[in-house]
Amino acid sequence: MKKNIFIFLGLSFFCNLAIWSNPYFVGNSYLEHYDVFIDKKISFTKDNIIIQILNGETQEKKEEIYPYKIDDSSGITFLLLGEDYSKKWLILGNIQEITIYDSEGDYFFYGIGMIEAEPTIPYYYSDRYEATSELTETINGKTISYPINNLAKLDLPSPWVEGEKDYGIGSEIKIDIQRDSSSRYALLISNGFVSYDHPDLYKKNSRVKVLRVMDRWTKRYNDYFIPDSPDPYRIYVDNLFTTDGIILKIMDVWKGTEYKDTCLNSLGIFIYSKSNLR
Repeated sequence: MKKNIFIFLGLSFFCNLAIWSNPYFVGNSYLEHYDVFIDKKISFTKDNIIIQILNGETQEKKEEIYPYKIDDSSGITFLLLGEDYSKKWLILGNIQEITIYDSEGDYFFYGIGMIEAEPTIPYYYSDRYEATSELTETINGKTISYPINNLAKLDLPSPWVEGEKDYGIGSEIKIDIQRDSSSRYALLISNGFVSYDHPDLYKKNSRVKVLRVMDRWTKRYNDYFIPDSPDPYRIYVDNLFTTDGIILKIMDVWKGTEYKDTCLNSLGIFIYSKSNLR
């Protein structure tokens, strides 16, 4: 198992170099089906963002172009838009999908990368996640909880935070999902405490570094290196579990600069037909 961890570390290191030198979204387009007839497409060049609204019924097309620059100093990627760069987007994504926020709270765009041959939307199961602990704290007289069902939310900030005294190593998340033999499965993990208004909380809190994925029935497992990034990261797990779901166990963390609390932003599950998973 140590050999497997070493391989994941090496691959992630070189992948991260590629991401920082050439952001994943540059040269890519993402499509969101707004309703039956309306599609919204956001494309990224090196210097501009192109927003297109396509009406399939009237064939009407609207287009807006904004220059932008990147601010990732907090560990979270923000895009500053417009001639004076006064508009700000928080983006969480990869080549295959992207979620965009323009304020704290709900996202305004969730798009599938147009390189995807057959786009698949992840499922977020609020009733199928169970954790061994959850953090509840009091801030300025107000009680705040970070429960496991936060992992099924895409609005910000809504992390799950383990409730152990130290870094939460050994904390577990149980996922109650029955495997269909005709399908294959992948997890989509967004790491850390992600906030539009307080991006400093990402580095101040701890993040998951090594995650064990274990079959609940056979106890067979693999350990996966998780990059220190809130961008969604896929783990293909269809060969790891049988019929009784899986257990995720924190094995190591990226230590926060101020807090030991280990956070996950969201957890989705992709379910593919066997012919679709590449």
